[in-house]
This record gives sequence, structure tokens and C-alpha cells, in this order.
Amino acid sequence: VDVHITGYSALQNFTVYEAGTYIFSGIYVAMGIGLPAAIGAQVAHPNRKVVALCGDGGFLMNSPDLATAVKYNLPIVTIVMNDNTLTSIERGHISRFGASLGVKLVNPDFVKFAESFGAIGLRVEDESDFKPTVEKALTLDKPSVIEVVKS
Repeated sequence: VDVHITGYSALQNFTVYEAGTYIFSGIYVAMGIGLPAAIGAQVAHPNRKVVALCGDGGFLMNSPDLATAVKYNLPIVTIVMNDNTLTSIERGHISRFGASLGVKLVNPDFVKFAESFGAIGLRVEDESDFKPTVEKALTLDKPSVIEVVKS
């Protein structure tokens, strides 16, 4: 789990069955760790399903690592929460200074971006499609990126 608004509450919503199977750097605020950590986890445990949960800003920091996942055919599912904003930073700015600056992003089409690397790109625009889309991605034997469009 990368450092982002959705990621902060992820542990409360995902059951962890074994120690060491949930990686989150929230204490160190290592934004961008989601995909590279998932690659490491998948290499260490090739027979397990690995999912990276990222914000759009964090994913963009290390998105070229998708090439590594494709090169080595690592079937990682990367979920990108896209709200076109560094939301955690924006909220910190607003609470501390009453306004924010430099937090709006100009994002690519993450589905096309994934496909340009040779990964599978999927998009979720309606909350009811989230679970079936993740379940589908987990059955694929290729790296995939699920863009969740947040309004």
C-alpha cells in the first residue's frame, strides 16, 4: 500500500491472515513505494497474488517500474486511485495554511499507459464495478493496472 488517502484506511478494510503479507510505509511516508514493493513481494513469493494500492501521485513516481513487471511477467495487480490530486498533501496544506498550492496533477490515461508497457489496463468508474474488476485482474497471468476514477 502506497501513501495516499485511500491507503491510510486500507488496513481497516483488508483482512491480513499472515504476518508480513501487508506492506505499508505510512510511518515513513515513502510515497511511491507501492509498485516497487509489490514487485519485490511478487519475486519473493511467486505463487501468491500481489496487489499494489496506489494513489495517482505515488504511482507516477515509480510508474516506469511497470516495465520491470512486464519484462519478468510478474502478475501484479496495481490499483491506481485517480483523483488528479496529491490529496494527502492538499489536505495538509489546507489544514495548516488554509489553502493549497501545487497539488493538482495532469494525469495520463492510466489504461492506455499500462497498455503502452504491455500490461493490461482496466478502469473502474462506478463503485459497484470495483470488486469484479479486481477479481478479474487477479485471474490474469500478466501485470495489470486498474484505474479507479474518483470524482
